Amino acid sequence: MDRAWFMANLWRWAAGVPELDSPPVHRYTRKQALGDWSEQFIQLMRNRMVLGIYRYGSYKSPQAPNYDRIGSVLKRLRLYGDTGNQEFLVDSANLLMIEFDVGDHPNKHFCAIDDGYHTEIKS
Repeated sequence: MDRAWFMANLWRWAAGVPELDSPPVHRYTRKQALGDWSEQFIQLMRNRMVLGIYRYGSYKSPQAPNYDRIGSVLKRLRLYGDTGNQEFLVDSANLLMIEFDVGDHPNKHFCAIDDGYHTEIKS
């Protein structure tokens, strides 16, 4: 039995999800998978976070204002859709990271839900 196929299907069997018919075609090492990150995107996020600390202070500070980060993310994503300006994506990513870190949602938690929601393929 192919080990990669077995491991790919193990959680599927436990979750009652249909198994893969055959072993995965693409096999990547961890190093290759980590190489798929956009270094430019990450650097732009970092640059804006550093600038934000100089402008507004740390988002972790007890004196930090309570912003509507989710509403702001949705607005920025609409603006990206209208204009194509990728800065809105970088700003959204930073706001989401801050929300993840210090958000105040009353039911805030992390629960991995593989095979929940996926990106749809455009036709």
